[in-house]
Amino acid sequence: MAVAQHIVKVGLFSVDSAGVRIDKESGTTTINQMKSAELQQLVIPDADVANSAGYPTVKAYLELEAGDDYVLGKFDQYGIVTYDRGTMNQTVIYAAVAVSSCSGSGPSYTVNYGSSVTDALIGDTITAVHHTAGDVSDILSTYTYQVTGITDSDTLTVKYITDDDGAESALGDDSPCDLNSGGGSSGSPENAPHKFTRDLGSAFEMFVE
Repeated sequence: MAVAQHIVKVGLFSVDSAGVRIDKESGTTTINQMKSAELQQLVIPDADVANSAGYPTVKAYLELEAGDDYVLGKFDQYGIVTYDRGTMNQTVIYAAVAVSSCSGSGPSYTVNYGSSVTDALIGDTITAVHHTAGDVSDILSTYTYQVTGITDSDTLTVKYITDDDGAESALGDDSPCDLNSGGGSSGSPENAPHKFTRDLGSAFEMFVE
């Protein structure tokens, strides 16, 4: 799959007190406007990148890109490269790691695993499929967490990111120990195992330092 990317240029422009670019070529700019103008780095509009329209600030542009699930690849004085997260290369670190115990009230949890997770890194994505207790055929939602801390070889701090019940809605933040694998029974459910994946970046590594 080709990696979708957005590449835009940035430049220093004169802006007014509201942060709006002053067009010195418009013929309507006053001397007072120029006296009070400040220089600010703005994104230069590109017809192929909708979020670049209107000379947005770098912060505003990156927020718009994040809303479209694009992640930052590189940013310097010349431009910005973002990548579509859904088309980035990923690798599976662990396919299914048993969850032993959890603590925390959310959205961050400390999770103790049934085996070593020493290959996990901060930033890795964790996926857990939540089933009805005792029924592996009934999926309630798929949960996504992110590794935010490493305690020891089998204990991590993870943060709830989102979940998807397949109907474009979510059950909401929940402890990994409250997610069922579908095994066991309603009286004694088993915790859903965790799948660890890692974004490797795009195929365009030349743009990433």
